Amino acid sequence: MKPKIIDSYEALPLGTYLDIMAACKAEMDETDRQIRIVSLLSGLDEDELLRMPIADFRSLSVKAKFLEDEIPEQKRPLTKTIRLGDLTVEVTTKVTKITTAQYIDCQTFIQDPARLVELLACFLIPKGCEYNEGYDIDEVYQAIRDHLMVTEAHALSAFFFRRYQTLIGASLLYSVLMAKGIRDKTKRREMTTKAKAAWTAFRRSGDGSQTWTRLLIPPASRGLQYGE
Repeated sequence: MKPKIIDSYEALPLGTYLDIMAACKAEMDETDRQIRIVSLLSGLDEDELLRMPIADFRSLSVKAKFLEDEIPEQKRPLTKTIRLGDLTVEVTTKVTKITTAQYIDCQTFIQDPARLVELLACFLIPKGCEYNEGYDIDEVYQAIRDHLMVTEAHALSAFFFRRYQTLIGASLLYSVLMAKGIRDKTKRREMTTKAKAAWTAFRRSGDGSQTWTRLLIPPASRGLQYGE
């Protein structure tokens, strides 16, 4: 029986994808990198791959070529709940439902693409629970790594980032309005100028576009040739 290998982003768990990204960034011989990536996609031990006939290895390697492509857009719409293995999570879709704790944690995790799992966990809450209450966050992290496919993570991260930007915009606009209420004229003028500058920069930045998600979740491989 020929070994199976993940051959599309739709079938690629986020955790495996992140491990592949780490391999792409690691300092190693390109042949060793290719073997590690095929190992991650197939679930076969690297030593087992080294003992495999070269024709069989090449057949597996060719199927990994999808990693050089852009991640496709998910065609089905977001749902209110997602099943991640044995865990059912509810998707926080409304800005008005985002708590201060979620917002603060999101601000922390959104700065580092390597913390994508933690970022997604800010908005994927186990059914029947409140954010960070009544569940083990490590179990949520593991469920996201093991059972959320890359295409789903791509769609969710874009959706959540737009919600996050809406919150930032509302916060900055509120700052402008509050600055106008300061009694001291000099301080009011200074604070209003700063608040308006921040608001203008935010509106012109274009943040929240697909460019951001492409940077956060880029193709797994840049320049690696599979099956060559």
